[in-house]
Amino acid sequence: MGYRSDVVFCVQANVGSKGKGGYVVATDESIRDEQFRWFIGVMKLKDYAFMRSSDVEMGWAEHTFIMRFSNIKWSGGYTDVEEVETWWSWCKEISDKEISDKGFSGIKVRVGEEEGDVETEEFGEEIPNIYTVTTVQTEDYTDIFGKQST
Repeated sequence: MGYRSDVVFCVQANVGSKGKGGYVVATDESIRDEQFRWFIGVMKLKDYAFMRSSDVEMGWAEHTFIMRFSNIKWSGGYTDVEEVETWWSWCKEISDKEISDKGFSGIKVRVGEEEGDVETEEFGEEIPNIYTVTTVQTEDYTDIFGKQST
């Protein structure tokens, strides 16, 4: 890596998920609301620098947190990237039923500049619906569209 990427992270509180011991983590919306408020509260307390960065778009509602980095150099050695990866590790850790009673699922999708350069990482039982779409870039030829001259 070392060139530009678009990276999206999405984490959501689960409803009705079963832990490894077979117990139900969240059976109704009030429990799910409580879980999600806990998640956002801890993130605010941790005061991650990337949450204040102008390089990130983010938001949360309806038990789902999403953030997107567009056209960013995504590789190890960059402090902001390492901090986001530490946050992502924490998200995966709190979804582990062995150490937490919180039920979360998440997905990370990174799309690089080269064809086929897509990485996806998931955790949890109710994976958020985030996916890639392939497009054809014609930006070098946009001035030709609509012309019909020989």
